[in-house]
Amino acid sequence: MKGVRIVVVLLVLAGLGWYGWLKQQGKPAEDVYNGWVEGEEYRVVAETAGKVKEILVKEGELVKAGQVVAKLDDEAARLQLALAQANRAAAEARAGDVKAGSRPQQIAQAQAQVRALQASLQGALENLKRLQSQRQDVEELVQTGGATADQLEAAKAAEASAQAAVNSLKAQIDAAREQVRLLQAGATSYSLSAQDAQVEAARQQEALAQLQVNKARVVAPVRGVVQNILLKVGELANPGSTLLNLVDQDRLYVNIFVPQSQLDRVQLGRKAIVEAENGKLKGEGKIVYISPQGEFTPKNIQTREERATQVFKVKVEITSGGSSGFKPGQAVEVRLK
Repeated sequence: MKGVRIVVVLLVLAGLGWYGWLKQQGKPAEDVYNGWVEGEEYRVVAETAGKVKEILVKEGELVKAGQVVAKLDDEAARLQLALAQANRAAAEARAGDVKAGSRPQQIAQAQAQVRALQASLQGALENLKRLQSQRQDVEELVQTGGATADQLEAAKAAEASAQAAVNSLKAQIDAAREQVRLLQAGATSYSLSAQDAQVEAARQQEALAQLQVNKARVVAPVRGVVQNILLKVGELANPGSTLLNLVDQDRLYVNIFVPQSQLDRVQLGRKAIVEAENGKLKGEGKIVYISPQGEFTPKNIQTREERATQVFKVKVEITSGGSSGFKPGQAVEVRLK
């Protein structure tokens, strides 16, 4: 009996094992895929022309966003800036003079000019009165035969010249009085606006020159690792020339390739665990992109399907970011949750 019991127990255990094996065969394969850590690449370009003066980073170095990574020759830009600063200072000085109004000395000088012209006019009026009297005397002498017609014409010409001098002095006095009035009234709104416009234009020129100086300092747009340096010190950089490439350390992802038979298991937003092959480094991720078209398995990717199987590229973003310790080029395993 004891032997029979043992046989029964063994048969039961064997049956359970067989049932478990059959059930296991019906389970889908575990959602685990291999890939390499990648990052968004950025071209760090020159915004202005100039020779490369300094390269301040090395390949493989981690740089911060806004860090100066290279310097271009900025001598010409600094000369333009100095000229623009001088022009701005001159424009502000002229505007200050206009806004400050006329100096008392200028008004006093203009008033003295009016008085001088008035004195000259007084003398001219007296001379005109004298010549008018002489012309009248000559006219009377002509009637009595004491003077000739030529003498009368000469007297009339002298009187006309004196009258012209009086008229000229009166016009000059009017102009001088207007100048005094303008000086006493100060600058007009038109002249003030014109000076303000000149100052603003000078300031904009200075800002533009300062911008050119700033562009000679090339900065990193993001925190990342220097992938490669394309220009050396002494080489000419043109606007748009790539100085170096950066890999964004805060936007890392893994491209995995999912067989068509398993495509129904991946959805946008699905969570994942990203683990380095040594098992010592883990991070969280999520699916952010699924290719709408299939392709043949790349040679550098190993899946659990045969290599001829058509696969779809799926992008898994590492949501733990660069602080997780992952580095571009690192081999990892992605396990979908």
